[in-house]
Amino acid sequence: MEIPDVRYARTRDGVNIAYQVVGDAVMDLVFVHGWIHNIAHVWEFPLLAHYYSRLASFSRLLLFDRRGVGLSDRVSDVPTLEARMDDIRAVMDAAGSNNAAIFGSSEGGPTAALFAATYPTRTTALIMYGAYAKGSWSADYPWGETTRRVRTYDQRYRRGLRQTAVRRRTAREGHHDSHINHHRGGRYTMNAPASITITPVRVADLLAEGERMPVYVHVIDHPDARVLVDTGMTELHPAVADLDPRLRPLSKQDFDLAGIDIVVNTHLHFDHCGGNHLFAGRPIYVQRRELDDARSKDDYTIREWVDAPGVRYVPVDGELELLPGLRLVPAPGHTRGLQVVVVETGGRPVVVGGDVAVWFGELDEPHTEGQLRVRALDPELVWLAHEHEPWRPRHEA
Repeated sequence: MEIPDVRYARTRDGVNIAYQVVGDAVMDLVFVHGWIHNIAHVWEFPLLAHYYSRLASFSRLLLFDRRGVGLSDRVSDVPTLEARMDDIRAVMDAAGSNNAAIFGSSEGGPTAALFAATYPTRTTALIMYGAYAKGSWSADYPWGETTRRVRTYDQRYRRGLRQTAVRRRTAREGHHDSHINHHRGGRYTMNAPASITITPVRVADLLAEGERMPVYVHVIDHPDARVLVDTGMTELHPAVADLDPRLRPLSKQDFDLAGIDIVVNTHLHFDHCGGNHLFAGRPIYVQRRELDDARSKDDYTIREWVDAPGVRYVPVDGELELLPGLRLVPAPGHTRGLQVVVVETGGRPVVVGGDVAVWFGELDEPHTEGQLRVRALDPELVWLAHEHEPWRPRHEA
């Protein structure tokens, strides 16, 4: 699509705001964007170009880059909400718009709302999409981001920039290798195609055949989301008293519960789903067969932990690409509905397997359908719920 002409409006404090007029319908629609925007480059992205074209099909669409962003003037200080609101007024005046529907997206929501409240006669409608009153958490605004989570976002963003720079440099040099670096504390970083870390977290110990057996959950830090594989236990229960559980619940550790975006249950035995209630309202992916068995079979699990208040399951039928490079794969054996998470790194995959094998020997000499399926992937590593270190093929161990 041909890029619409870029024009400039001048604010009361002398800042030049870049804007475009798209479409010629009777109704004016002002789109107030979020954090990052560039009215020249957005048309190079097919999805965005299609989106804006659809808006312009029934309106005269006014797009602009707010001060300090895109093609608009740079500013030395963080603009106030009132200053950003004046960007809207300046664009409307320059475009000859007496009144318009104001569409605030993401960070643009508060600016759009302030404009509507300040200029009610110039606002025919207020539309809010993915907007929020403020970004930071407080006692009267529990939906905001905690300082710790903001710091995590910042680290991911900076890491993403570094990885992008590395990938570009690597591409220029003609190298396409991927590798996995081991970090102290059990964290593994996979550097292709994107930075993904897997961190084991010990949440319990169980007594099995006279020996203590660890219980681990695994955190996958993906550029698009933070994924928790299994949730461990948070309390004792008479049904498993003979296993003498010694608990280290996630809620009692230095663990950012609010930072988890997605939960995956490899299966629904008690030591894998006992912390699901900590993530009420967030999507928990489980194979449909596993969920059906957990809800219908006697002596299968602790059912009140499976269906704890607020727990929201997303039943999966077969394989599913959860995120780019993260795939859920059925691996029946330990249970009929067991699944594993396959992390595609550009080279050999890494698998977070839960109880696809309880000990290494079961992967050295696989027997179940799930174990055979995992071995067929030729994984570099397989993380298991009851082993301290990841399994590796014998010739590489």
